[in-house]
Amino acid sequence: MAALRRVVDSLREFEGPKTVVLLSEGLVAEPQYIDFTDLTAAARDARVTVYVLQLDVPLADAAEARPSPTRSYDRQLRADGLARVAGAARGTVFQLVGSDPGPFNRIAMELSGYYLVAFEARDSDRDGRDHRIRVALKRKAAAVRTRPTFRIARSPSAARPVEDQLVALLRTSTPVTELPLRVATFMLREPGGDNVRAIVSAEADAARGASSVNLGFVVRDEHDVIVASGAEPTTTGGFAFSAVVAPGDYKLTVGGIDGLGRRGTVERPFAARLTPRAVSVSDLILARVPQPANAPLHPIVDRATGDRVLAYIELYPSDDGTSQQAAVKVEVARTAEGPALVTVPATIRTVEGGLTIARAIVPLRDLAPGRYVARAAVVENGKTVSTLTRGFSVPGP
Repeated sequence: MAALRRVVDSLREFEGPKTVVLLSEGLVAEPQYIDFTDLTAAARDARVTVYVLQLDVPLADAAEARPSPTRSYDRQLRADGLARVAGAARGTVFQLVGSDPGPFNRIAMELSGYYLVAFEARDSDRDGRDHRIRVALKRKAAAVRTRPTFRIARSPSAARPVEDQLVALLRTSTPVTELPLRVATFMLREPGGDNVRAIVSAEADAARGASSVNLGFVVRDEHDVIVASGAEPTTTGGFAFSAVVAPGDYKLTVGGIDGLGRRGTVERPFAARLTPRAVSVSDLILARVPQPANAPLHPIVDRATGDRVLAYIELYPSDDGTSQQAAVKVEVARTAEGPALVTVPATIRTVEGGLTIARAIVPLRDLAPGRYVARAAVVENGKTVSTLTRGFSVPGP
C-alpha cells in the first residue's frame, strides 16, 4: 500500500488524468487494519485512476503440504482487498485468466472517453475538507465510476493563476489529452533575408459552458533552446501566431486550458524551410474570410466553418528580383488526385519588393459534410508548374 501510494504521488506533477493498472494475485487488506483514506485523497489530488487485474491463481499447488480448507474464502479475501484499492481510486477489478484480451479491451474502452459532471457547491463545502459525493444513473445496465469524495479550497485565491498553470502545462514532458487540440504549421519567406516566418494555428474543442480557452506555445530549436513563445486567451477556441526563425528543424509545443479546467497539449516537430519548387511559393493557407478584407489572417487547422474559406499563397520573386508572372487557380476535391468539385481563380496582386500574393474565396455551401483537399495550381504559360495541397473538413450541422 505504501509503494502504491508513492507511485500515485509521483504522478501528481503530470497534468491531466492518469491511469495505473495494477496486476496482482490478491491483497489481504481488511478495513479495520488498513486505512484507505490516504490513498483516496492522493488519487483524487493526482487525478489517478487505478484499475486492478487480478491474476488467476491455480486451485492446486504442488508446493503446498495440504490444501487450504477455506480456499474459496481465501480467494474472496484476496479479491476484497484489491476491490478496496480500486474503489478508493475510482477504478474496478477485472479477472485475468491466461491471455484473455477482454480486460485490456475494457480498460481501453473506458479510457477512450468520459463525461464531465459539474455541480454548484455551497459555501459550507468550501472548507478544504473531504466531503462525500455520490453519482448515480437511472439506467440499470450502465456502470458509473466516480470519486467518492471531493475537496474545495477555502479561498479561490489558493488556486494558481491560469497563466502559471499554462506555463507548467507547457513544461510537462508527457502529452495531456483531456482538452482536444489541433495544430497546423505554415511556412512563409520573411522579406529581406533567408529567415522563415512560421505561422502556427491552434484550435481547441472547448467544453460547453467554458467561456474561454487560454492557449500558449513554445518553439524550441534542435538544441532545445526556446526561440519563440507566447500565450493568449480566446473566446473562439482558435489562436494563430507567427515567429521569425532561421531555416532549420524545430519542435513546437502548444498547450491549452479551458474555462472548466480541462488541459491539453500537442507536441510536433516541423521544418522551417520552403519546399523547393519550379516557382518559389509559400505553403497553402486556408483561413476564415477576414472582415475587413485587410484584417490579419486566422488560418484554420481542419474545420472550415461557415459557407466559404479563403485560400492564400505567396509567390516570391526570382533570383534577379523579377516578380512571378503566373496565374493561380484553387480547386476543392475529395482527394489530392480526385476530380475538382469547386474551382475558383485566384486574385493576383504584386506588392513592394516583387512579392506576389494570390487570394481566392472558395464557396463551401454546396459541399456535403466530410473530408476534402484544397489544391492550389500555379500556372505559367498555360502549364501547371507547381501544385500545393491542404486537407480540411466541412463539419455537419
